[in-house]
Parts: sequence; structure tokens; C-alpha cells
Amino acid sequence: MAELLGICVRKSDAVMPLPRISFTRFGPITHGKIDLAKFLIFVGRNNTGKSYLANLVWAFRNFRTAMLAGESQDKLLVPEWFRSWVERDHVAEQFSPLEIRGQDIEAVLNPWLAENGIKVARRVLSYEGVPVENLSIRLRGSIWIKKRPKLPPAFDTNKFSFLRSDFPSPSSWEISGKKFEKSGVEERIEDYSAQMLSVYASDSVYELFISIVEKFISADLDAGRSSSIYMPAARSGLMLSLPSLYSSLLENFTLSADGTASVNLPLGTVRFLQALTRAPAGAKPGRFSEIADFLEGEVVRGKVSRDGEQHGRFSYAPQGAKVNLPLHATSSLVSEMAPFLYLLNGHNIDQGLVLEEPEAHLHLSAQRAMARAIARLLSDGVSVALTTHSDTFVQQINVLGRLHRHPAKEDLMKRYGYVDNELIDLDSAHCYEFVKSRSATKVVRLDATDMGFAVPSLNETLIELAEETISTNLEN
Repeated sequence: MAELLGICVRKSDAVMPLPRISFTRFGPITHGKIDLAKFLIFVGRNNTGKSYLANLVWAFRNFRTAMLAGESQDKLLVPEWFRSWVERDHVAEQFSPLEIRGQDIEAVLNPWLAENGIKVARRVLSYEGVPVENLSIRLRGSIWIKKRPKLPPAFDTNKFSFLRSDFPSPSSWEISGKKFEKSGVEERIEDYSAQMLSVYASDSVYELFISIVEKFISADLDAGRSSSIYMPAARSGLMLSLPSLYSSLLENFTLSADGTASVNLPLGTVRFLQALTRAPAGAKPGRFSEIADFLEGEVVRGKVSRDGEQHGRFSYAPQGAKVNLPLHATSSLVSEMAPFLYLLNGHNIDQGLVLEEPEAHLHLSAQRAMARAIARLLSDGVSVALTTHSDTFVQQINVLGRLHRHPAKEDLMKRYGYVDNELIDLDSAHCYEFVKSRSATKVVRLDATDMGFAVPSLNETLIELAEETISTNLEN
């Protein structure tokens, strides 16, 4: 019989430490480590491994559906200490809470990664030849969990249409970032920041454990079933071929028995294409529609929409024109921006975004607007990881970061037309440069200075160009 599992998160001001991924001999990368910050910037020369690592970040942020999507024998096993605690008689022990440390989860995850890391990387990248020598994660902080006698008031079971009279009473659990304190104060809906009620066919202990693992990996107690969107490079080509892809392949974009995609595309790209075709056409304006409106007004100068129920077919309506153009009749700017705009309007970026080359096909002014849109997503609580080669894009991020802590920011924002939710706290952003020497790459973290992130590979090229420009000036 199906089991019901209820999980609620008690509000607290606890901040979870960032997870750290370490890797050796991963594609062209000799070694490196990155913190899974809310805002990640990967920058460097071409062909240095940025896309490899972006795919890996996406996989960790979709831990359940990407990394655990392999064969049944690859399943992450619930440790005995957790299962025995969950299954004990909590009523007799007055619902004694359990502290779960990051090191406890790390001790379960890293042996699993040592055994399955190569399979995971090859499945995610859809490439059997990708080399991976070592993959591990460091987790810190603590989560406290306790059994509840019943669902908390935060749950309104009337909204769960799947509930039937023959379902057993839900197994109810409460999670906190701080140690539970005894309190006789009556609970209120406002005491909780997130809640989940789900139906599972078999092992609710496993589902509870994986939910906690996801919270450690995301460093966010409110994280539910992760579904971060991966937006690959070369989006124009994918968008223009999407109708053909859908009719011939997309309906079979599934995972085989070993968890690999049934087509030779990275798993994140497959999920991206599925999101474009499965999101409802003509959806009501949602959480990120204002960001889409901003980009449609500042960058594409028109509206992008999907053509009714014709899966994979999109059109563009230019401002002031009474015509809808198919994407193949528009500029590369429109076809490149179309999936981002559509997903912003389609409520599909809530759980995070991994975006390759946001500057692609964009004029410098449009790149600046794109950076502002990314800043708005960050302000709305969306985790963002991106790759870039653009000095203009990085410098716009730096400007928004300097404004955030500038003593005269109100006057400067008014002068240049910025708004509050476009400012970025660079202390919470992590920038990594991919440095290539001969045939190998190492990943180096760049610290944020008072001026922002200084990227050597970009600055070196700009200096070379400036020197050559001055030297070739015929007036000298």
C-alpha cells in the first residue's frame, strides 16, 4: 500500500555552510574544488572544461533525478543509524529529536560517489569516454529532525486531491536548522517556511533520507525535490530544430535501464528540451514574468510565445507590428533568448538555473541587460550558475556588486536607472577561472576585491588589444 510522508521545515535564521565539490582528472580538468554557492560564475578561455563542470553542478542540484537515476543496484543505501532511528517507537521516547551532521551524510555519499562517480558523470554528459578519477563532496552544518504525532497546522490537507480514505495516516516529520526547544506555545502556520506531503509506493524512510541529503547539498532547508534547469550553449540551433526533434525523438527522451539518455545529448540538455515542450502554452503570468517583461522590452523588443499546442514551435511578435514570425525568420538574438523568456513565463526556474554563455548572440548593451536579469533572479532566491567568456558581462556583474555596498548607491541607482533587486552581494558569489596550461586545466577561485572580480585571462587579452591599438595608431 502507498505510504504518505509529510515533511515540514520550522523557520529559523540558521545558515547552512556551503557544500564543496572536489574532483580530479575530470575531463580536461586536472583538479579543483568549488563551493556550491547561490551564485556561481565559471569564466576562462574556450575548451577548458567549463561546460563539464556546469553539467556536474546541475547534476548535484538535481541529485534525486539526475545522480540517482541509474540502475537499482546503484541506489544510495540508507544508513542503518538513520533507518533504526526512524523506525523506533518515538511515542514511548517522547519524540526524541536526532541531530544529523553534514559529516554523517558525507560519510554515506562519498563512498557511493567513489563507486558510482564515473557512471554518474558519463550518464550526465552522455559520453562513455569522459575521464573521472575522483569525485567527492564536503558537507558541514547540522539538521535536526523529529517525529510529530500528527501533521502540523501548516498543512491544509484539503488541497491534496490525491488523498483517499483508504490511505494510512501520514508519517509526519519536522526539520529545523537549530536544535529544537521545548515550547508550550501553540503552533501557527507562520512557524513554518516549507512543507511537503507526498505519496510513495514503497520506502518512505528512503524518501525522507534523500530529502535530507538534498537539503544538505543545496544548503537550503526549504529545498524540496530539486529541479534546476540547465540551459546549454547553442540554444539557437536547438530551438530551430526543436519541432523535428519533438516529432522524431523527444517523445522517446527517456532514461534507459542504466540511467543514460536515449539520445546522444547531455542529460541536462534533454531535460531542458522536455521543459520547453511540456510547459503549458499560454500560462498565466507567474513569479518571474516581470523579468521576462524586462528582457522583452530591453533586449528582444517583442514577445516570444509557443504556438498553442504545437509542441516545439515558437513565434515572435515584434513591438508595434501585427505579425507573428516563426523563429527561423527572426534574428539569432531572438532564437537565443526565446527559451529563457519562455521558461521565465512558464514557472520553470524556481529551483535554480545553470546557464551557459548568457552573452551569446547579444550586443554589449543587451549583455548588460542580461546581467541585470540574472541579478533579479538572484534577488528572488533562485540559485544561478553560469559560464561566460564576456568581459562586458562580468564587468556589469561587478558594477551591480559595487553598487550594493556603495555609500551613495541611492543617488547612483537613480542616475543610471537601476532598481533595488538588481544589486548583487559579491560576498555571496563565487567566481572560478579555468586556467589552461599545455593540455590540462586547473580551476582557481577568484576573490572579490573592492572593484569586483578581476579575471586574468580576460584582462590579459584586453591589455594586449589596447597595446596593439595604440601601437598601430597611424598618428603616433
